[in-house]
Order: sequence, then C-alpha cells, then structure tokens
Amino acid sequence: MNNPAPSSPFPRPSQTEVDAFADAAGRGDQAAVIKFLDKFPAAVDRKDNDSMTALRYAARNGRDAMAKLLLERGAAADLKSFSGWTALMEAVRGGNKSTVELLIEHGADINDNDNYGMTILILAAWCGGKDTVGLLLERGADIDKRDVLGRTAQSCAEQRHATDIVALLEQWPEILKQRQADKERQADKERERYLRQTDFSHGLEKSIPKPRPFKVSKPKP
Repeated sequence: MNNPAPSSPFPRPSQTEVDAFADAAGRGDQAAVIKFLDKFPAAVDRKDNDSMTALRYAARNGRDAMAKLLLERGAAADLKSFSGWTALMEAVRGGNKSTVELLIEHGADINDNDNYGMTILILAAWCGGKDTVGLLLERGADIDKRDVLGRTAQSCAEQRHATDIVALLEQWPEILKQRQADKERQADKERERYLRQTDFSHGLEKSIPKPRPFKVSKPKP
C-alpha cells in the first residue's frame, strides 16, 4: 500500500488568486495583499498570467508602501522576468525615484541588466529624469557599461536629446575625481591637526631612562 504524499506546509494559491493578488499590489490595496500573504506566505513572488510579480506592479506604479510591505514579506528585489526585467527597472521606467531608492536600499542590484545588456542606468538615460540618473550614479552605477548594441547611458541620452542628463554623465568622472581630491585634502588636514594637538614629548620622556646619579667615593686616609 502506497503512503500518501506529505502535504506541503504552505498552501498553494490558484492562478486566479495569484492574478488578483498581483492586481491588488498594483492598485495599492494593502488589505487584500496582506490577506493573501497571511494565507499564502510563500507565494509572494508568484507570477500572474502576464509573468509579472506583485513587486514589479508596485514598482511600476510607484506604490512605495506596497513595495516596502512586499519586500518585508520576503519578495526578491532582483527576481527577473523571462526578458531579464526586474522591479528596479520597472521603477525606473515609471519615473518613480523614491521607489528606485527603496529597492536599492533593499539590495536591488544597481548594475543589473536585461537579456539585451540594457542596464538600469541606460534605461534611466532613455526614459528617466536627471534626478533618477543622479541617484543611480551616487549609488555606484557603472557609467561605462554597454548593451548588446554597444550603447552607453550617455549615447542613449544624446540620442534622446536629454541635454541635462548628457551634461551630468559627461561631468561625472570629473565630479568623482574632485570628490576624491577633496577627501584626500581633508584627510591631510585631519592628520596635521592631530600632529599639532598631540604632545609626543611626554611619551618620549617616559621611554628614555634617566641616568643614575654618579657617586664619587672619598679617598681613604
């Protein structure tokens, strides 16, 4: 007699329930999302019929509170679609800077790319604003990465005629160089201040033994 297969500790939702969950996340319906996750805690990253996750919908629509809830419930920040898209890419395409920042704070890979080599920064140069591009640069986005067509973030911004983004990308290497020089100058100032304020003579006197007094013996009569 065959033993029955052990039941899963986590119940599995139907596809209809997953679709409704993803839709609720996109609309910012926290009550519906919490109800679903309380019942199906392991299904936070399940995809709907369009291969979209709840987090991607929340990121696309700039639902910061919803995105934060999903991340705290275990949603994977870098889960990819079949074409390599992530929630961070959805947030960038939607022009949602605060959502971009939230996802980065929760570990989203800022230098990730899709199946065609398009990076987060290239996407921002294509369809984002200067503030989003600046945020990505500040957080360490690689300015030199290229997609499969050889395009960089700057060349995409030039093609789009986004002059403010082009100027920022052109100036960025010099900005970083200047910041490094400022940091080194500040370190030198701190070192000089330390040397001026530190009394090395006190420790030096303690480290050198004092000479013993010389005794002159009197001659015997």
